[in-house]
Amino acid sequence: TIPDTMFPDGRTFSSDMPAMFSTGITYQIFPKLLLSGSFNYYFDRAEKLRYGKTINREYVRNISVIDKNSYEIAGGLEYKITDKLLVSGGYLESKNSVNSYYQSDQSFSLNSNTFCFGGAYNIKDNMQINLGY
Repeated sequence: TIPDTMFPDGRTFSSDMPAMFSTGITYQIFPKLLLSGSFNYYFDRAEKLRYGKTINREYVRNISVIDKNSYEIAGGLEYKITDKLLVSGGYLESKNSVNSYYQSDQSFSLNSNTFCFGGAYNIKDNMQINLGY
């Protein structure tokens, strides 16, 4: 039997990169308030793409393991408290539509919702400390 490894010795397989559409916007609402957003769309399910996934030990195209293309949408706010100090926060939603054949112990994809916040402090005109969580 062939061992079930991610990189079998002597075998080659495709691990293609999908096409991607990406756009973003930043808008200064007020002098102290900045709004930003972005949208990323991944054409994962293209007919000829392969990510090196297998079904019954045979390499298959993405259309066999991905039901729909994936996307990410994000937004953020930045508020300048003073000329030296600002705070920020954001959100990212990531959606994919992989099916059970895509998931494995060695490679998997999950939907996610991410919240973040942070801040920055200007020590000098050309030096800033950034913290984020």
